[in-house]
Amino acid sequence: MAVMPWLFDRLVIPLSLVTPLAAMSANKRMQAYFENDPFIGKSWKAARFFRMVHKTRIENWALRCPLLLVHPGQDAWTPTELSLVVYEKIQTAKCFLELSNGSHLPVEEPANVELICEADRFLNGFVLSNVATAD
Repeated sequence: MAVMPWLFDRLVIPLSLVTPLAAMSANKRMQAYFENDPFIGKSWKAARFFRMVHKTRIENWALRCPLLLVHPGQDAWTPTELSLVVYEKIQTAKCFLELSNGSHLPVEEPANVELICEADRFLNGFVLSNVATAD
């Protein structure tokens, strides 16, 4: 594909053919949703889209805000190690939490509760620290 991108870039491919949509969730109803959604499973993408996603390289990993990265403990789509590689490159105040379970979209218990609690704690801490510095 790198030799003749102009040839492959025009091909249009169903997203469901090249993306493991079932790995998004262990919940069968959510899987069906992703497979049948017109913007996800039923959409078609030009091969150029996939080439450009994998070609893109981020140069500056500095953020101007704190980061909370929550990774599901049973994510079949993105391995925790891959998230940690990116997490380590980001330059900001940050916190990483791996949920005790949960698929890529963690609707399973207790992952969903852990996600909500951690996001609440993080956001409340962020808001409180900004209120304290504004005084």
